[in-house]
Amino acid sequence: DLNILCFCLAKEGDSFTDVNKRTLRLLAKLQKEKNGFIVSQTVLKYKSYSSYIDKMSKQWKCKTSEKVKDLNLVRITIMNPFFDSKEFKVNFKTEFVRSVCESLK
Repeated sequence: DLNILCFCLAKEGDSFTDVNKRTLRLLAKLQKEKNGFIVSQTVLKYKSYSSYIDKMSKQWKCKTSEKVKDLNLVRITIMNPFFDSKEFKVNFKTEFVRSVCESLK
């Protein structure tokens, strides 16, 4: 009944440094805002998650040969029974995406 969703903010050609900085800026804004969502941070260590990180970084065509390739992620936990519940008058998916978009401005 529980999902953990993690994401980072990467643009084509970004280095790991660029992605981590942008992701941490968003995280700080989301944590500061009173939007009803609680987010946290997690870090994928390259030593443990190299194949996954390599696959992800190819998606944004990472053009760097940085030695440190740890990846910072925003983490949100979603309780399934409430996420798409018809009893709530709030569409949590829409509201979270709106909150992220507002924070990126």
